[in-house]
Amino acid sequence: MNSISNIAEQFFSSPTATISFQIILIIYIAIVAPMSADYITSIMDNYIAKIIFVLLILGATVYSMPIALLLSIAFIVTLQSINLYKVMKSRDGFRNKENQSVDRIV
Repeated sequence: MNSISNIAEQFFSSPTATISFQIILIIYIAIVAPMSADYITSIMDNYIAKIIFVLLILGATVYSMPIALLLSIAFIVTLQSINLYKVMKSRDGFRNKENQSVDRIV
């Protein structure tokens, strides 16, 4: 556990690393998360992945509050985009079932 703490302290003590990580998180929040595909849905739909992500956010609060805030925003945006993806996928499946039933009647 001490080695993880040392690695985190070294990472967060470097301004270049923290600024780079913040930029990567902002790009993820703005571009990647809203367009999350099936592979992100399959990973983040798991409760263990959600718990690990929350623990990562809690761990980041000890070292850098801006990074913890960006991680929490990324988590929320990812969950919202997964929910939207599921709704759109189920709605498309419902439309396909309606079209199949109409085709059977005609």
